Amino acid sequence: MAVTVETLEKLERKITLTLPVGTIQNEVNTRLRKLARTVKMDGFRPGKVPMNVVAQRYGYSVHYEVMNDKVGEAFATAANEAKLRVAGQPRITESEAASAEGQMAFDAVFEVFPEVT
Repeated sequence: MAVTVETLEKLERKITLTLPVGTIQNEVNTRLRKLARTVKMDGFRPGKVPMNVVAQRYGYSVHYEVMNDKVGEAFATAANEAKLRVAGQPRITESEAASAEGQMAFDAVFEVFPEVT
C-alpha cells in the first residue's frame, strides 16, 4: 500500500487509505460462519440457524466491526510506514474520490506531535 501524506495545517495531516472489497467481504463471511455455530435463535437448535437468517440478523453489525478493524489496521500500518507520531485518534471518513473498481477509499485526518530539536 502506497502511503501519501498531505499536510493540511501546521500539525494536521491527511492519509488516504484504500482497502480491497474482497478482503472485507471474506472476513465478514468468516465471522458470520463462526457466529452461526454459536448463535441461539427461537425456532432453531443452537448452531443450526441457517446462514441467511444469521446474515440478515447480524450482518450489519459484523460488517461494521470488520470495517472498523480493517480501517484501523490500515491506518496503523500507514502511520508506521510513514514514520508519523500520531497524537490522538484520527477522524476517518469515506472518501468521495473515485477509486478503482473493487476498492474502498477512506480519508484519515489526524494531528502529529511537533518536532522538537
